[in-house]
Amino acid sequence: MFEVDQKVTVKHEVGDAPSGDSPGGLYAKPGEVLVIRKITDRFTYPIAVSHEHITDRSFGVTAEEIEAL
Repeated sequence: MFEVDQKVTVKHEVGDAPSGDSPGGLYAKPGEVLVIRKITDRFTYPIAVSHEHITDRSFGVTAEEIEAL
């Protein structure tokens, strides 16, 4: 369904709530374009994505949170 290097858009806000030592934060807003960097067999967030200009880090999403351009 999805492939590495494919551009996708976010369907809804993606981020983390504050927890422990992490302040949390917003990673992407609805409609923002992201690039798939890696697809794994992880159960919770199997697709690693990042904004196009960011190549040294990524965050995980599910297939239901993104859609192909």
